[in-house]
Amino acid sequence: MKGNTFSNVKRHLSEEDKSIAVQAYLNTSNKLDTVINVAKTPVKVTTSVIRAKDVIQKSKNIGSKKISRPVLIKQPTGKINKKYLLNKGVAKLSKNSIKIASSSKNRVVENLGDKSDGNLGVQAYLKVDRDIRVSVDAVKSTKNVAVGSSKVITNSNKLLRGSSSLIKERITDKKRYKYKNIKKNISKANKIKTSTKKTRVNNVLTKNARKGINKNHIFKSKTLNIAKSAVSSVKKSIKTILMIKNPIVLTSTGILILLILVSNSVSGSMVSILSQNYFMADEDIALKYKDKVELLDNALREEISDLKDDNKYDSTRVVYIGDNQKISTNFNEIFAIASVKFEQNLTCSNNEKKFIDKIYSEIYDIKISTENYTIKNSEGKEITKKRKIITVYSYDMETVMDKINFDDEQERWARTLVTNFSEQFPKLAIQYGELTQEEIRNLIENAPKLTSKQQEKLYDTALSLVGKVKYFWGGKSSVGWNDEWGESTLVTSPGNDTTGKYRPFGLDCSGYVDWVYKTSGISNILSGGGTSYQWGKSYPISNDDLQVGDLAFLQMPNSSGINHVGIYVGKDKDNNNLYAHCQWGTGVTVDGYKGFKYFRRVVKFE
Repeated sequence: MKGNTFSNVKRHLSEEDKSIAVQAYLNTSNKLDTVINVAKTPVKVTTSVIRAKDVIQKSKNIGSKKISRPVLIKQPTGKINKKYLLNKGVAKLSKNSIKIASSSKNRVVENLGDKSDGNLGVQAYLKVDRDIRVSVDAVKSTKNVAVGSSKVITNSNKLLRGSSSLIKERITDKKRYKYKNIKKNISKANKIKTSTKKTRVNNVLTKNARKGINKNHIFKSKTLNIAKSAVSSVKKSIKTILMIKNPIVLTSTGILILLILVSNSVSGSMVSILSQNYFMADEDIALKYKDKVELLDNALREEISDLKDDNKYDSTRVVYIGDNQKISTNFNEIFAIASVKFEQNLTCSNNEKKFIDKIYSEIYDIKISTENYTIKNSEGKEITKKRKIITVYSYDMETVMDKINFDDEQERWARTLVTNFSEQFPKLAIQYGELTQEEIRNLIENAPKLTSKQQEKLYDTALSLVGKVKYFWGGKSSVGWNDEWGESTLVTSPGNDTTGKYRPFGLDCSGYVDWVYKTSGISNILSGGGTSYQWGKSYPISNDDLQVGDLAFLQMPNSSGINHVGIYVGKDKDNNNLYAHCQWGTGVTVDGYKGFKYFRRVVKFE
């Protein structure tokens, strides 16, 4: 958030109206103050809970002349130590309260920093402000209980000091026992921390998203599930409370339960929102998916190599259909599809690995064909030879989701996760073609300026070819109208089924984008290459920051399938994005193509 604040303020300070920069600073400063206050609250909760635990334990031993080590075993009489069970239950409540309070703090911070919805930060602040007030009141009550119990604890200490040396020795022994248990609990909590987070996410996620229900209905459903869970917890807690006869223990336990319910209501609703926009799996799980996909890539390369090594033919040739003339799979798209399939509960289990294998099999398809060709021998005679052709087809994420029958809501969810991948995992994104921070800064500093008049001209230029120019693989053109458009021309660029065939000349998607920028007089910065080249000449922005003239990409470089790029030209009547692009089969058109997931900027708007 500090980094975003710095960038926003710096950018606005370069504008004529400096008040925008001041507003940006004040707005984010207020959010940062809120985050700090929220972050401090779990510390207070933790301190009060620990103090309450101490009160509970010491109060249970008041007036007791014999203190024995609690052990969860059957006594000679065949009965279970109920006091130890009760103590264990209260300690568990305390532990859960601490854990959930910490989780609540983390979710609040993530929501306040979310960029996917301009109003999300404000909504999160208002809701968390109300819920945290309740939590703070509960903390104060716990503190009052602890203070009110000080006299009882003092009396207990006097009794302990007056006890025999044997009792003191047993007290020390008990403390050591508790200390060892605490260390074990901490170690165990650290190990299950990630698993607990995923389990909580899995509980709040429902299958409503797969039925196309709007966000309000989804939120209500999540809230209903949380309420049901809270009722169940209350029923169990009431049974525990009814077993307690000591009034101090009874009050403290009730407050702990209240803290758990309040914290759970805060974190549960936030997770439901975050899980629709960001991966809930951490980087370790992402790396496991990456390693799995790389193993599949290596296996496919070996398969192709074995197919080439065929002595039955005079020669062999491998043809790759797609942007990349090699096997290159961007794992983040498989990662996103799996996150939706398993509803954000990813552990890279055997079931998930089987699903990865299934998805991977839908990405690539190999077809074998043969052809005869002739060569001249040393005597000048023509000799017929036979060649084996290995054609490797690769498909993009949109095609794969159709193959596995994802519905519209599942597809939208997967696209959103992919869109935010670079922001969530920047180091991994760089390995697949994203720019470094230094490269992005250089692009922004050297970006051509775009006035409002130039922006209008770009818009008019983009729309001037709609319905007039067809798609042509590898098609590029100079400034202005090209009289060769529509003429039968040989396709020479590799990587397409039309390569080597005659087609009406036109533009491909990157050629169209380049033509618009050149013809409108802005810059020829996008000339010289295809989608991968234009990706490298633009810097990332969010969907909310889109302005007319910005670029939209289907996928990152070094991905399977054929990439696609278009120009953002505004919104339709339903507030959906509209793009001008040269589409396969139709040519230059304007529509709301849903496949665009990455948004980037070439210019500097004035």
